Amino acid sequence: MQTQNNNNFMKSITAETKYFTTIPKYELKAEAFILLDTIFSFLSENRHYPKRLIFKLSRNPNHDFDFCQELLFPEPVTKLENIRKTISNIIDSLPGDYNELTRIMIVLYY
Repeated sequence: MQTQNNNNFMKSITAETKYFTTIPKYELKAEAFILLDTIFSFLSENRHYPKRLIFKLSRNPNHDFDFCQELLFPEPVTKLENIRKTISNIIDSLPGDYNELTRIMIVLYY
C-alpha cells in the first residue's frame, strides 16, 4: 500500500499484487476485493472517502498493465459496497482474452 499526492491536488492510495503464476478470471473478484477492502478501510478510518478509482490488470508479469479503467465519482463514496459493485461490473465486462491474470492494481483518490 502506498500513498502519494498528484498534480490534481488529490491524494491517492495504491494497492497492487503480482502473482508468480496466473490466476483465473473467476478468482479475480475475490483478489480485487481483498485489495479494495484494505485500502478503503484505511481511508475510512481516517475519514477520507474516494472520489476517483483506477483499476488496472495485466496478463503478463513482465510488462506494464494492459487494461485500465478510470472512473470519477460524482461525490465521495462512503460505502464500500458501492465501489465493490463498480469493480464487480468492470470485471464482468472484461474482454474474453482476460482469462488468466498476473497483476492487479487499485488506486483510490481522495
